[in-house]
Amino acid sequence: MAWLACGQRSRAFVLARNTRREEWEHTFKTNIDAYFHLVQSALPYLKPGSTIIATSSQVGLIGSESLPDYSATKGAINAFTKTLAQMLVDRGIRVNAVAPAYVFLASEADSSDITGIVLPETGGLPMAG
Repeated sequence: MAWLACGQRSRAFVLARNTRREEWEHTFKTNIDAYFHLVQSALPYLKPGSTIIATSSQVGLIGSESLPDYSATKGAINAFTKTLAQMLVDRGIRVNAVAPAYVFLASEADSSDITGIVLPETGGLPMAG
């Protein structure tokens, strides 16, 4: 079984009216373009039972006026993950993404309130509640 995890780039607040083209393009290259290229490079080596796991964010689901480029890429990651899941199911390769809320996990103190997280398997369908 192979696992493929895709990273992310985050940074401090950038308002949409202050987002420079270079920042926008850099965030897309780092988040969604890297995911595409990593999957494309890994696919020849993935066998049935392999898993691709992407890192998304809750801002990819709900948006963020203070992180327009970041939330747009995380939304793209969510859509690409669902598309890949549909494309690779017949090959026996699972594709999922985790979408945590913003938490800086550099130290025990920063993550000490995170416990009991359950990521439900819903077949890609949204769940109420």
